Amino acid sequence: MAIPFRNDGILGGLQASDINGSFSITVIDENRFTFNVLVVATTTVTGGGTLVKTGREAPFQFLFGQNLYPLADIIGFPVENSFVTIGQTDPITANTKTITEIIPGENETSIICPDHRILPGDKVNLVNVNVTPSIYQNEKYNRIFTVYSVPSPDVFTIRYGTQHVSDISTAFVGTQTFQMYYPGHGFNRIVDITQIGPNLVQITTLFPHGFTSTSTVLLKQTNSVPNVDGFYKVILMPNSLDTFAIQSSNLSHPLSIVTPGFSGILSSDQIFYLTNVTSLGGFTTSDLNNVPFTVRDIIDENNFTFSGIYGLSQFAETGGGSGIRINSKIHGWRGTQSNNDTGSLYKPRTG
Repeated sequence: MAIPFRNDGILGGLQASDINGSFSITVIDENRFTFNVLVVATTTVTGGGTLVKTGREAPFQFLFGQNLYPLADIIGFPVENSFVTIGQTDPITANTKTITEIIPGENETSIICPDHRILPGDKVNLVNVNVTPSIYQNEKYNRIFTVYSVPSPDVFTIRYGTQHVSDISTAFVGTQTFQMYYPGHGFNRIVDITQIGPNLVQITTLFPHGFTSTSTVLLKQTNSVPNVDGFYKVILMPNSLDTFAIQSSNLSHPLSIVTPGFSGILSSDQIFYLTNVTSLGGFTTSDLNNVPFTVRDIIDENNFTFSGIYGLSQFAETGGGSGIRINSKIHGWRGTQSNNDTGSLYKPRTG
């Protein structure tokens, strides 16, 4: 935590300029904290004057990467959102999935693709799939389809009628999904949804949620019956870091679920942007940089999967480079945003 000091006078041989400024503190208790300065005091003394003020720097972000005509070039910042450096080399994996069988159908075709991890609505690229009628000579699709249904973890369907399969010996599926290795990534998801009282539903998250008594939350993709998607004020649960409760503010329509759930997302935290990603898996740098991605599944505290909206994988590859930066509702907040982290402006003004 950085604390700015103002109006501090000469103290223990230190000048006001040595003490006034922003410092990272170490908390001792609710009344005291310590901080370090760059100059050594010459005496031990208590003082500082009667006008000393302290405050906490309010964290903020610049969203230069997702808006047109930002001021970034003028004030020496990169044209990207405020970021955190991931600190890993080649942390992103783009995948393809092998097709083992295709079952023709009049209106729908079933694709057998073991452990595909594909969801309804996903966009897929079917490569080396030779069927009749051809998916490559159809101007509407040209081998790129939206997944219609997912009957099982090994099967998905497309709304395209086929009559005959001639060759799928080298067939595979290209997707818009990735896996990221990012230790301590900070993303979270819901693992339990349970009714605990009248108009009171308890939500359990995979990791500590970090909410306070003034927090609000947007829940999406919850699978209780009925679902509990929507905005809520967080009700903290005693002695628990990974549970909180929600309730309906409309008492004529209290929150009541018939069947508990086990999944969902804390929606505002799931959209993120990447910058400085190198091409991989057939995706171009334009497909991967300064565009929105959505967290898809959280594997553990170090790994998660996510989906994009541009490009489709053409081959499996792990890469991305060593300087990837991330911005989201939980990454990139700072009380001071610097335009000269390396000693020179990112984007010095020219002309």
